[in-house]
Amino acid sequence: MFTLKDLKTEPPEWLLYPESQELLACLEGAGGEGRFVGGCVRDALLGIVSEDLDICTSLPPDEVMYALKEEGIRVLPTGLKHGTVTAMLGERRFEVTTLREDVETYGRHAEVRFTDDWQEDAARRDFTFNALYMEGDGTLHDYFGGLADLERGLVRFIGDPVERIKEDYLRILRYFRFLGRFSGTIFDQRSMEACRTERSGIRQLSAERIAKEILTLLATDDPSFAVEKMIETEVWAQVFKSPANWIRFQGLMRTQLRRPDPILRLAALIAGELPDPSFMRHGLRLSNRQMKRLEALWTYRDLATDSRPFEEQIYRLGRDTYYDQVSLLIADDPDNPHWKLQQEEGMKWQMPEFPVSGQDLLETGLAAGPEIGIKLKELEQFWIDEKFQPSKSDLLSRY
Repeated sequence: MFTLKDLKTEPPEWLLYPESQELLACLEGAGGEGRFVGGCVRDALLGIVSEDLDICTSLPPDEVMYALKEEGIRVLPTGLKHGTVTAMLGERRFEVTTLREDVETYGRHAEVRFTDDWQEDAARRDFTFNALYMEGDGTLHDYFGGLADLERGLVRFIGDPVERIKEDYLRILRYFRFLGRFSGTIFDQRSMEACRTERSGIRQLSAERIAKEILTLLATDDPSFAVEKMIETEVWAQVFKSPANWIRFQGLMRTQLRRPDPILRLAALIAGELPDPSFMRHGLRLSNRQMKRLEALWTYRDLATDSRPFEEQIYRLGRDTYYDQVSLLIADDPDNPHWKLQQEEGMKWQMPEFPVSGQDLLETGLAAGPEIGIKLKELEQFWIDEKFQPSKSDLLSRY
């Protein structure tokens, strides 16, 4: 349950911007009306400040463009075909969209018709709490019970969930993302079942969009409930082509509940569930940095059978990779104190820097060539075996 703010007595910060009021006045002066809509209104009710400010207006797009230009407001036709322009007032950006209704939808694309009916515009949106409109004085308009749903933390599609999903299959993943953000243990049965029955439509989505939704979900404070439902509805298997390691993920959440780390959480769910992580490079299109981190976690259990001192393990793996791998070992067995102690000790250890370079060996008289690299590795291993104690001069005296 959430306690919602009264936006008339506690208006959001962005509503008080002079630019916000100037823009609304401009639309009204042209004979139309403007209302803030969507995420900025939803978040304001929860006391969260949003920087993504969307306004709907009853004016047609060409009249919006004309009115803004007449007032000296810079305007960009960013999505004119679908009724959206971007108004630039100083450093503030506002997306201004004409009220519309869908004539026909084609996945993420739709043929729209402009309208002056606010409820028709609301009916084409995804979830009830994303169809809340607010006037410049804080007056709210709620056409589909979004306020009550937001207060309960209930994520519910507007109208027929199957129809909403067929209009845009990304809404399946958005459903679970919002479930992770807002819901504790409640869900709308019709919405959940629609995600299950329409899950194959996820194949139509780009890898980039899938990655963004999954990582945003896993970055919430506690995505456990949403992930569990993704697994139960087989949406997870549809995305990843493999089962999720739910037990390991629960272990990670027990030990790092309030440390949102989407890549580490993703690794807890999938590391080792496929022969190698190459699917992630194409199936999710992760960044190179994210992909390297995930690949380094794929064989984390090798660390459990590594007999080298933890200092050498850290030196070879790098501090960040060592921390990640031990985190998953802790997740495998949260009640065993061994790896937690190893991790704590490892994070205290000050990792030294190998003091000898290839140039140093050349200056001792060794000939340039592959032999330099071999000797350098031998010397480094000796330095490690001696607990990182030999100085540069001690090491070079061996040649």
